[in-house]
Amino acid sequence: MPFIGDNDRRLFYDISGKGTMALLFLHGLGGDSRIWKYQADYFRKKHQVITVDLFGHGRSAKAIDPVYAPRFDAEMAVELMIEKVKRPFFAVGHSQAGMVLQEMARLCGPELQGLIFVDCVFPGFDDVVTTRMEFAKMMLNYADNRLAVETRQYYRSMLSADISPEAEALILAPLDRCDFRWLFESAAGIEKFIRKYNPRDIPIPPNRRVFIVEAGYGIGQSLRQSWVHHFRQARYYLFEFSHHFFFVTENGQFNSVLEDFIRDEEQGRPY
Repeated sequence: MPFIGDNDRRLFYDISGKGTMALLFLHGLGGDSRIWKYQADYFRKKHQVITVDLFGHGRSAKAIDPVYAPRFDAEMAVELMIEKVKRPFFAVGHSQAGMVLQEMARLCGPELQGLIFVDCVFPGFDDVVTTRMEFAKMMLNYADNRLAVETRQYYRSMLSADISPEAEALILAPLDRCDFRWLFESAAGIEKFIRKYNPRDIPIPPNRRVFIVEAGYGIGQSLRQSWVHHFRQARYYLFEFSHHFFFVTENGQFNSVLEDFIRDEEQGRPY
């Protein structure tokens, strides 16, 4: 199995497909690289596709500080793309991976062609950060057995009632490889993280385009949580009647929307 880094900084990755442009897919909290199955199957026909297990997840190193994991993820992802992939690329991040994207924006040069935020919370407002911290701390108050039950119930609460068994399995299976306490320690540490890595300081160079895609029953319920507050010129698409994992449940439409954005960017078309 391919890894980059060593010891406590070993990051699992997978590369498939060919093409002059690469797409890097980053899963959210509690996921792993398998959750991008439909995107990998679709986009590797035209592009090189890279998926990873972020630190604390899947086959990657677990003994890492959960609070600052997004920064470590970003550093290793940049190393992977520059040293192994060696192509211009778009980075796609779901949910908490938005914090990885924000750090990649600081660390990357022109090889990073664009950022795609998929139902990611913008941690730029105190009330949004406080709400997330309070929920995570509440979960951490549970004993381990109860925490496992509550965590699975929480993830199921983000799924639609009519979700297919295949999609549900794809979304929930990665939890089997996670330490639930680590997950919520990471979420509870968001205030410390943004104190050191303020999302409002992320550069917005003119040649780096941003696409924000949100769920009507996810981040799209409240624009106060949206990255549109920082990337005001971003392209935006709302999956109006969708839930948090719409890139799985409505993968055909999501893939089409993402493909349109990438094609427009490659061809230099205005929004």
